[in-house]
Amino acid sequence: MKLIFLKPLTVCTLTVAFTFYALSSNSYEEANEITFDKIEAYSIQKNNNIYKAYEAVEQMPYFPGGESEMMKFIRENIQYPDSANKYGIQGRVILRFVVTETGTIENITVLRSLDPACDKEAIRLLKSMPKWIPGKQNDEIVSVYYTLPIVFKL
Repeated sequence: MKLIFLKPLTVCTLTVAFTFYALSSNSYEEANEITFDKIEAYSIQKNNNIYKAYEAVEQMPYFPGGESEMMKFIRENIQYPDSANKYGIQGRVILRFVVTETGTIENITVLRSLDPACDKEAIRLLKSMPKWIPGKQNDEIVSVYYTLPIVFKL
């Protein structure tokens, strides 16, 4: 079993247009189009409190000890799922989460799924991480979105 880890993705913001289609008698019909414009910070509700989480800040949050320590943590703590190993499933799970002002990881979302077992393991691994060093914007500690790929390779 061989695990490969990639560097965290760089966060950038751009305008994205989504087109939704509805299946109707073997052909697709355009149902709706939605455009999202650049957003600096998103509101997140937690325990009836609303706070902001930024896409990018002056000082991004980071794992204690830096990227090499994060890769070491992942290498030492990941458990390749038996079902993925049995069926030869390999690939990348991309997770997005918020590093809060206290350094905790919350609002974990799978952006790119590989297999339910691998997705579950990637989330478990992320939840087991120690607190991160939070991000800063204008010398103020803030919550920040972070994207992290985890590669499963046999």
